[in-house]
Amino acid sequence: MTPRVWDAILKKLIPGAVVGVTIGTFFITNAPTATLRLMLGIIVLIFAGYKLLEARLFRDVVYQPHDAHGIFAGSVAGFSSALAHTGGPPVSIYLLLRQVPPRTFNATSALFFAIINWIKVPYYFYAGLFDFQQMQALAWLLPLLPLGVWGGKTLAEKISRTAFERVVVGLLVVTAGLLIFS
Repeated sequence: MTPRVWDAILKKLIPGAVVGVTIGTFFITNAPTATLRLMLGIIVLIFAGYKLLEARLFRDVVYQPHDAHGIFAGSVAGFSSALAHTGGPPVSIYLLLRQVPPRTFNATSALFFAIINWIKVPYYFYAGLFDFQQMQALAWLLPLLPLGVWGGKTLAEKISRTAFERVVVGLLVVTAGLLIFS
């Protein structure tokens, strides 16, 4: 993969994310998030099962990325991020299918969610969803951001793609469990 592959991936994810955030903001003011959490959790578990069995089941099949897959992943990520801040699994699934290296995975994810979170700001203001007391209560975490960035960068440079995929799939299973059972 070329060093700027994240740029091409983002160009596929962002348009769908805008649509997803728009629809998600509409639903957040009108629908319960429990159904979304359950559906997303089931989808994530299905993907984790796929990743665990893909070598056996799909020996002769090679995933061919299409623009529509990125737009779909962006839409689902935008929708679920607007509703329940759970946009990570659809993006992780898409990036794993694309077989991006760990460093590109981290950079693309970080930039995508930085962009999507700024996209959500006017929508959330419009819907009256900002809780400024909660923001104040969590402000102490801001100084820890550089430490997290440094730790993620260091880990991404030292871990193999296979080990990285196993960690991500494991975290997806944990996330699915939290989505389904919380």
